[in-house]
Amino acid sequence: MATIHGKRCAHLADGRRRAPEGGVIVMRLRRLAAGILATLLVASLRASSGPQSTASSNAGVPPSVGTGALIGRVVDADTGGPIAGALIVLQRAVLADGVYPLQSDITVTIALAGGGTTTLTGSTPNISPLNMIADDDGRFAFTGLPPGSFSFSVTASGYAGGGLRQRRSGGVSQSLDLADGQRVNDVTLRVWKLAAINGRVVDEIGEPVVGALVRVLRRVMVGNQPVLQQVNAGKPTDDRGAYRASGLVPGDYVVAVPTTQTTLPMAVVDAAPQQSGAPAPGRGLINPPSAPTLTDVGAQIGDFLLPASQIRGGRSAVGPAPTEDGPLAAYQTVFYPSATVSSQATIVTLGSGEEKSGIDVQLALVSTRRVSGVVTGPDGPAANVPLDLLVMDADQTADTAPDDVANTITDANGAFTLLAVPSGSYVLRAVTRGGGAGRGGGGMRGAGSASIAPGSMLWANVPVSVEDTDVTGVAVALRPALHVSGRLEFKGAAARPTSAQLPGSAIMLQSAAGRSAGPAGQPMFAVNPDGAFTFMGCLPGRYFVRASGWGGLPWIVTSITVGGQDIADIPLTLDASDVTDVTITFTDQPAQIAGIVRTSSGSADTKALVVIFPRDDRSWPWMTAWRGLHATSAHVTAAGTFTLTSLPAGDYYLAAVPEEFGTPQGQPTADWQDPKMLRALATTATRVRLAEGEHHSQDLQTSPIR
Repeated sequence: MATIHGKRCAHLADGRRRAPEGGVIVMRLRRLAAGILATLLVASLRASSGPQSTASSNAGVPPSVGTGALIGRVVDADTGGPIAGALIVLQRAVLADGVYPLQSDITVTIALAGGGTTTLTGSTPNISPLNMIADDDGRFAFTGLPPGSFSFSVTASGYAGGGLRQRRSGGVSQSLDLADGQRVNDVTLRVWKLAAINGRVVDEIGEPVVGALVRVLRRVMVGNQPVLQQVNAGKPTDDRGAYRASGLVPGDYVVAVPTTQTTLPMAVVDAAPQQSGAPAPGRGLINPPSAPTLTDVGAQIGDFLLPASQIRGGRSAVGPAPTEDGPLAAYQTVFYPSATVSSQATIVTLGSGEEKSGIDVQLALVSTRRVSGVVTGPDGPAANVPLDLLVMDADQTADTAPDDVANTITDANGAFTLLAVPSGSYVLRAVTRGGGAGRGGGGMRGAGSASIAPGSMLWANVPVSVEDTDVTGVAVALRPALHVSGRLEFKGAAARPTSAQLPGSAIMLQSAAGRSAGPAGQPMFAVNPDGAFTFMGCLPGRYFVRASGWGGLPWIVTSITVGGQDIADIPLTLDASDVTDVTITFTDQPAQIAGIVRTSSGSADTKALVVIFPRDDRSWPWMTAWRGLHATSAHVTAAGTFTLTSLPAGDYYLAAVPEEFGTPQGQPTADWQDPKMLRALATTATRVRLAEGEHHSQDLQTSPIR
């Protein structure tokens, strides 16, 4: 996304028309009298050859039409049968060797987000895909293509997958390099049938629970730890207590019936309608998904309110009526079939098109306790701070399961009480902003905490153990959010990015658990003209530091270090302290490897995949989440040759593997970056040490996976 003359533009397309049969996309920029404005005229190409039954195409095509062709079929990965009516999208790579593919001699001035401008001479980037509907035999044909790198995606009702050389529904796909005038006639795009899970939710005496929210979570391994990924918003049970979750890609799942007990101080409920700009009761006072929702309907217990949905069915089973001072009985979160923490749940494995029935969950009614204390900020008690009580599960990656047991909000004196907390080990989490903003960029919409400076972010994680008595006097001390800062360095003789270009640097923090580094999405980020950068508003956790160069400039990232340790392929751990010494080094002398892949008989292997990955095995467990700088892959050409470019210097394993390969002992297929695959590949791979700027020649023989 660029800003052209002060206007944010994605495709620069404000004019579009269809060309006659056999026409071409025409993209032009023209100058208007009242300043330089960009207008892109787009037409579309329909293939003049290929399947003639129901196949059709529309939308954009690559800007320069050539004579290449990509012809193939969409098939069911299990049966090999055709998928009629599938939508195939062909996308040409936007970048080629770090430079946008240019079309004609024009000049575009782009205003950078951090100030200043930069000029691109040539044409606008090609970002228009080409779409086609498969015929009754699943066939498609894209013709008139220029040379370049292309990728496929497929949309078909009831199916997932469809990437080129994708070997499982959730796996990675490859791009295809098309030479000038080349015709590829055997493209096969595989899709997998979606699966489903069904079952019932019952209470402690076996009666159906109506309206219970059932969540299905995808279980994957990241960094040798299980991570649970939410795949839908949840399915409510019907009048029989039954649920059915469909549209699931093959894989491992955990089924949960989450219950979060919300406690609202009556003082907050009563005061909300009088607060300036506050919503009326029942419409929600707090934005974060797990934070309590304000309502004046429920059961009052002393000075607190339990919302009605927790005591009258709705999305929870109906428990005993609460009393003023006695212990409350409540239903707690259950993971199929009866676990109270996600790491102890039974894994449900789904194959392609499989439906698992009888995945029943029985809720348990348990005695609960109260947890109370005070939240303080830098200047004293902190009002209107949302708190979440989360299960402390040493065997489960944090923040990936619906383990939010209870939540509340502090009163005007910073005091809080959580009612109906089952026995267990927890962490009490608070995240807030000055002025009352809370998690997710939301928080209190009424008056903020006077003790917290406006705009500042504070957080706290406090361990809490609940046994057979109430827990009182919990002290929650808010501390400033973490900062990650460092600098950009350049090694080489090429022209460096200007002070105006540096603020547009593409540097990110990506959570290793699949969540952003800050509670308001991507943390605030700034790069100074001298190359110093800072991420503000980060929470504790593990994060990948990601960076890329600038289009049109030759710089690539060669290393990312913290305190001299290379973290280019492993996550950075944030705990309770700022990180101030991140160094991202760029080079204008990338290395490359080229060669030919042969079979055991000595002939060129035209179906091989060449992979390269670091010799340092510390990064291998993280490869499924982030390949880092030192891992990539490329499919060989029609002549069996390969080229891997833009590689940082380092020690690598290099291997050629069959296009299709399986894991030992008949296990389901996995992508090459799976840690098990990497260990197997390392036993036969070629060891390569690359220096900066080196052009290495290395022929390979296809290695089977053993």
